[in-house]
Amino acid sequence: MRKAETEIINHLHFHEKYLELVRQRRKTSTVRLGYVLPNAIQLPLVFGDMPLPEKAQIEKLDFTKSFADLTEADALTDGFESLENLRADLKVFYPEITAEDHCTIIYFKLLPA
Repeated sequence: MRKAETEIINHLHFHEKYLELVRQRRKTSTVRLGYVLPNAIQLPLVFGDMPLPEKAQIEKLDFTKSFADLTEADALTDGFESLENLRADLKVFYPEITAEDHCTIIYFKLLPA
């Protein structure tokens, strides 16, 4: 297990493929490697290089899980059909992730523009 890094974020950045899931409110959480702390309750949203007029309101932070501890429920709120799909996608963004690596789950609500 690598030492979990702490990152303070001032926006929620997503790959552009998640835009419609967020706008349709099918993606209401995001799993990030390490300890991730938003610097505000409401954060701008960025998809690829495109900032959105909408903001995300942070509803809850979960610092209790490792990659191995993620559940089907975590996958569903993250917009995935299965835990297997969530884990596969996380491995694309974090190729070196291991079962023991710490994850932060950021739960958010899309606010109107």
